[in-house]
Amino acid sequence: MKSSTKNQPLSDHLSKNREKLKEDVLLFYSESIPDILEALYDTAYFEKEIRRLEPLFESPFHYRFIEFHGMNLFFEGFLFSLYSKANLLDDYLREDLSEGVKTRLDAMTEDAGRLFNEAEVECFTLTAYKIFEFGTIAGKDYSF
Repeated sequence: MKSSTKNQPLSDHLSKNREKLKEDVLLFYSESIPDILEALYDTAYFEKEIRRLEPLFESPFHYRFIEFHGMNLFFEGFLFSLYSKANLLDDYLREDLSEGVKTRLDAMTEDAGRLFNEAEVECFTLTAYKIFEFGTIAGKDYSF
């Protein structure tokens, strides 16, 4: 006898929601990449007045930044919004999320510092804050 959706164990339901959430966040993140690249460009060119942008955009770090650091910061911002919206963001969870973001930013800054000067590293750091913000915005109206 086939089981209906109503009779599925709670863990199956949560597992499906978790998979949908992952897929949705990855979709939202991929849709944000043009905005992320624009934020990096604007920060480098206009704020830091860096005129030679090829090293920033063609380095191996740039790809790690987009594929690893940025994606994780976006996800953390998304979670921050979901917890806030559900009134689950107590002091403990807020501190835990903040510590996770700080740790990720420190690792990203250290990674970038191996290849770039201080102004160039700041471009990535400022863009990372923007990525977190993009994640919080994407999470605000999200529902399963």
